[in-house]
Amino acid sequence: MSESEIKWDLTAELSMDFVPIFVRGTVKKKVEAAARERGIKEITVDFIEEVRKEKDR
Repeated sequence: MSESEIKWDLTAELSMDFVPIFVRGTVKKKVEAAARERGIKEITVDFIEEVRKEKDR
């Protein structure tokens, strides 16, 4: 799955505004990589939260 196939829903896009600008690109890449690994085509706030919780383990 290419990066262009992964969509961000509006709420997920807006939630990225709360991520500090200096790490925003890294966070976006990691979330998209996790989506590709799982075959997810649209990133939601719930998915971002799931990835964050996995990282915190």
